[in-house]
Amino acid sequence: MFMSSMNEKLAFPLTVSSGYRENENEAVFTKQFGNSTLSQAGHIDRADSSASSPLIAQTHTRPVAGPDLATDERGIIEGGPMAAIRYGLEQAQGFMIGDLHGDTYITEFLQTNMPQFRNEGVGVFFIEMINSADQDILNRFMETGDRSELIDYLHPGWDKGPGWIDSVIDVIDAARQQGIEVVGIDIPFSGDDRLETSNPHWTQVIQGHMSELAEDEKYLVFGGQAHAGDYPGNTGVDARLGIMSGSFQSNYHASLPDRKVPAGEAQVNPRANSSSFVFGRPTE
Repeated sequence: MFMSSMNEKLAFPLTVSSGYRENENEAVFTKQFGNSTLSQAGHIDRADSSASSPLIAQTHTRPVAGPDLATDERGIIEGGPMAAIRYGLEQAQGFMIGDLHGDTYITEFLQTNMPQFRNEGVGVFFIEMINSADQDILNRFMETGDRSELIDYLHPGWDKGPGWIDSVIDVIDAARQQGIEVVGIDIPFSGDDRLETSNPHWTQVIQGHMSELAEDEKYLVFGGQAHAGDYPGNTGVDARLGIMSGSFQSNYHASLPDRKVPAGEAQVNPRANSSSFVFGRPTE
């Protein structure tokens, strides 16, 4: 089963603060338990905080093993990523799926499981690859199914690998075929402060849109897995929304440090500053 710290269901927001401290050009993960307080807004109040030594509020909702999230003797979630997503949607209104841009395994997973997402009550699919200001482009595709405008829009900025743009449009089209609304959430790329500027914007768009819908309407967020992590001066989109998230394993921040997760499997992520779950994918 999971380590004991994973067997406690933590409320949102958490009362533990975590962050990265710069040390000789290397990000070192640190925790504070008595020296800091977490405000209701999810910000850290710390007497000796400074711009060069930020401390990030840790507000990620963590899953707990139990009847609703069964695991085997290795701690692997029975039912794989879909079971984890289902669990997350039972605990909150939405769930975030972290992407590795250019990896068609992930877009194929989304496309294949879109009917299941609909069965789980998902009515809105929020997507990073379209700016919120360009929603009209998405709306026209949802009405006509004509890909030409979307292809032109996504080139060249989202050309992350062979066939990837087509696979992103396949995901959007799969949502369209299931009657799931697709909403763009991004802003133009903003350089070094990408996460610090885009994460609040994504959150605002999602919260604003969902406030106009029924409370039982579910949603998914699809965007780069870095947006589900906490960094200096930044809190992940999932933490901001109070939802869980799953990121597909890589050598990036969402990976488990001590084992590989085979494709089709899922496990709770022991890294509390990152996504709730790690999903397996083919590895080289």
